[in-house]
Amino acid sequence: MSAVRSRHLALYIIYIPMTNDWRYSKERMDLRAKSLEILGKAFTLKREVYEFCDMWISQGGKDVSNIVNEFIRYIEDVEVIRQHEAKACKSSCKETDKNSKETS
Repeated sequence: MSAVRSRHLALYIIYIPMTNDWRYSKERMDLRAKSLEILGKAFTLKREVYEFCDMWISQGGKDVSNIVNEFIRYIEDVEVIRQHEAKACKSSCKETDKNSKETS
């Protein structure tokens, strides 16, 4: 019987901290579901939609009335970052190739 009691106690202790995190309150989870629903219907970018909704909720987003426009701005910013990363990678690869040719 003590093993059962201990197992229930462990589950209770693990559950308590999550309820104290405002991002996981019922209201925030409902808002997350609504934002995922809206954007999921409008866009096929599933990973980006999920990442945006997670970020949006974590940063305190409250009103879904303008969420489509906010998501579009987010995607534009992500694309700019990806382009910069691709340029940096190409530059780094060229530098690595140049250095390896010089040492050969």
